[in-house]
Amino acid sequence: MLRPVLHSIALVLSLTLISGCKNQPPEIKTTPPKVAIATPTVKDVAIYLTENASLEAVGQATVTSRVSGIVGDMLVGLDKPVETTTQLFQIDDAEYVAKVNAAKANVQAALAAVAEANAASTKANSDVEAKVALQVAADAEFERMEKLEASKAISKSEFDQAKANALTAEAEVKVSAAKQVEAKAQIEQAEAQVSKANADLEDAQLKLSWTKVMAPIEGRVAKPLAKAGNLVQNGTELVEIIKSDPIWANFNVRESFIIKRDREGKLRGEDDVTEVELQRSGDDGFPFKGQIDFINTKIDESTGTLAVRAVFPNPKENPLGILVPGFFVRVRIKIDDLKDAVLVPEKAINRDQTGKFVYTVDSENKAVRKDVEVGTTEDGLIVVLSGVSPTDKVITDGLQRVRPGVNVSIEN
Repeated sequence: MLRPVLHSIALVLSLTLISGCKNQPPEIKTTPPKVAIATPTVKDVAIYLTENASLEAVGQATVTSRVSGIVGDMLVGLDKPVETTTQLFQIDDAEYVAKVNAAKANVQAALAAVAEANAASTKANSDVEAKVALQVAADAEFERMEKLEASKAISKSEFDQAKANALTAEAEVKVSAAKQVEAKAQIEQAEAQVSKANADLEDAQLKLSWTKVMAPIEGRVAKPLAKAGNLVQNGTELVEIIKSDPIWANFNVRESFIIKRDREGKLRGEDDVTEVELQRSGDDGFPFKGQIDFINTKIDESTGTLAVRAVFPNPKENPLGILVPGFFVRVRIKIDDLKDAVLVPEKAINRDQTGKFVYTVDSENKAVRKDVEVGTTEDGLIVVLSGVSPTDKVITDGLQRVRPGVNVSIEN
């Protein structure tokens, strides 16, 4: 009886084991991710300081009216070149021509008054000379009569007459001298009137000249601010003139960079680098070449930077394109040469919260993560300052499925 029961139990166990084996999932074989690799390029590389910059016109002036009147048509087209001898507008000058003519007439009248005063002065001088001569003769006659009167050779009436003649001659000299002083004062007054008339004429002529509105600087006509027929006043804005050839690029250099360069002994005359290259948005490379023309002598305490300015040629017909005031650009300055630099394609660089890194492939075709420090870029390659050796196999494509330690399949 026991044997059939044991046999039944063994049969059930066998069926159970067979059934369990049939329900196990099949083993999944994973395919290594396919990747492309590149060997780092080794070559000498120029090291640049690269900064953001803004462009500024070297000259900009808002032309204003200096007199009131009706403004005429602008005589120069927009974006046309002008010199300081170029007339931009003509303001109605009839009023100012009349004032110049009136001032000229006043000058002539003042000059006539001077001539009249000079003539009166000449006459007064002659009268004084004549009266003095008469006084000398009268005094001499009186002295002779005094001697004769003392010897009783003349009558008392003759003596009294000689004395009266001498006193009269002296009084007439004083009257003529007073007229002489008055004539001199009239000359001075008339000459003052001439000076005032000439000053008024000069002022009138100056205001007349201001009806011709001239360009204050050389450059190009920009934004018009007044229209023909407008009544303008002293100070009314008429047009803007901008000189943007050459053009300035303003940027700032970090304090830490200055300190580093100073420690390297490259800020005390050993470093003659003045060339600056410029790149607009969308430009390939840095096609514009310029020179540093200003370095501030004081650090901006709010930003910890030093202001620097470079100047660039900017002709209207520049085949490289134009540089417009207000553009935001990038500038770079070559500061050193890195010998035997290691470069990898930019696309090989990965980033996470800990920093930049690349994946390389070891001898067992496993991915290895290497943290890197990078420098400047050049033609799609980036300088790796540390973390990669020239013999490393750096993964450049197929990075989506790559993880540290994963086997990879090299395509190339």
